[in-house]
Amino acid sequence: GYFAVGPEGPTMRDPLVAADLLKSWLRSLKSPLIPTSLYDRCVACGRSGSLQSSLSILTSLQPSSHACLDHLTTFLATLSRHSEVTKMTVDNLALVFAPNIIKSESDDPRVFAMHAESEKRFVAMLIEAKLKGL
Repeated sequence: GYFAVGPEGPTMRDPLVAADLLKSWLRSLKSPLIPTSLYDRCVACGRSGSLQSSLSILTSLQPSSHACLDHLTTFLATLSRHSEVTKMTVDNLALVFAPNIIKSESDDPRVFAMHAESEKRFVAMLIEAKLKGL
């Protein structure tokens, strides 16, 4: 199975299952961690590469979303420090998690395709900020 029970309690054997559970949970939220009303600002920050502007968006979040995003990006930064083993660099993590954190109001796949790189870059900047202790 995916879980084993040892003397210290259950442990997960397959890290891909844990990642999928986390992404599924993020997708199941009634509203994304970053509200759709901030989508255009996030894309603009990703496009410009402005770390300061990206971090300023976080002040617009609800306290619960801010706290969750803070913990998530801290976790992803920690995970990225092991990229030589996991192959999950900051960019790879941002690519996987951006669609689960930032969502457009549009269902048009062209909008997703047009902004995917900027979304990824925005999330990558948030992770890199954690690596820098910001």
